[in-house]
Amino acid sequence: MAKGAIKTIHISDEAKELVDLMNDRFGIDRKLIVDRALFWLGNQPEEVQAAILMSVSQSMQADFAQFALQRLTDQQATQQATVTPEQPGGKLKYAGKPKAQYHGTPRNPKK
Repeated sequence: MAKGAIKTIHISDEAKELVDLMNDRFGIDRKLIVDRALFWLGNQPEEVQAAILMSVSQSMQADFAQFALQRLTDQQATQQATVTPEQPGGKLKYAGKPKAQYHGTPRNPKK
């Protein structure tokens, strides 16, 4: 899909308030916040995506949580046994600016 293909995403008022709060706190553009959140979600294991996107009935939540945790633990153990720091995925970096300090106060406080 071409960059910028989605022009508008409708979100709840509560979600918009959270995006606005992150915008104020970190000084990051709202579009970039949503882009990063969706990119992060899309790159999570299926178990994490399912937990976030699906409505699991209360009677199934405990079983689903145990299954997802066990599967993620097994996958992590397999990855740790095969990935070294020199390989892609071996060392994680934050995608922000080098040496940037991220804290709970806004960079550009509103006046």
